[in-house]
Amino acid sequence: MAADRDAIRKWIVNHQHALVVQRYEDIHEGQEIVDFFAKYLYPSFEDRDEYVARNEFIRRILGIYRRGKLRKELGPAVVIYAPMIWLADRMADLPDYLGRAVALYDQAEELDGRMVEYAAAQGAGEADLTPQFYEQAFRATSTLAEREAQVNEVVDVGGYAVSVVERGGIANLILRYVPRVPVFVTNPTVRGLNAALTMVQAGFRAFRNQAGRIHELKDMTRRRELEAVRRIFANGNTE
Repeated sequence: MAADRDAIRKWIVNHQHALVVQRYEDIHEGQEIVDFFAKYLYPSFEDRDEYVARNEFIRRILGIYRRGKLRKELGPAVVIYAPMIWLADRMADLPDYLGRAVALYDQAEELDGRMVEYAAAQGAGEADLTPQFYEQAFRATSTLAEREAQVNEVVDVGGYAVSVVERGGIANLILRYVPRVPVFVTNPTVRGLNAALTMVQAGFRAFRNQAGRIHELKDMTRRRELEAVRRIFANGNTE
């Protein structure tokens, strides 16, 4: 019996998450960074709702920020978030970083969607959802160039956190001034800002704690992710 699209998507998401965790299980000193990527960039299906909501909030906040309406949208919470707004106004590259992050999310959703449709068109049942079938769908629905570009963009966008950590003071201020204000929880912009900043805070803390190795870890991530993509496409040549 063919699996429905929701079951297929769940399997694909969880398989991708498991592959990422497996690729870095030997990295012990930088495990905090690995955990950050696994939770925030390649989450399991069980953490998917938070991942989707966070990206949609970032998309909305980015639009508001670019229109210069952030203070208005925050309402009374603007007083509490004043330090973050002050910092954001001085980080000219922040909107570009957020925009690229959302674009990556959209691309990942599209690529996953292609694989889901491919599996559905093949009439794949749950027993057919194997690592071999995943690689088959991966190759059938994307090109090597497309996947390599995706990897490079993920690593380069992640490199923004590295650059902020290297600036020193800004990252420390961000880690210090990220309030959680339940009284404003009904304000969707505040909820979105909290969710986005929670992710940013976790990333900065992880990278800061590994400050002496962050470039090494960044280069290693690029190498391993590209090797994984190229291996999948190379496997198709032996079938």
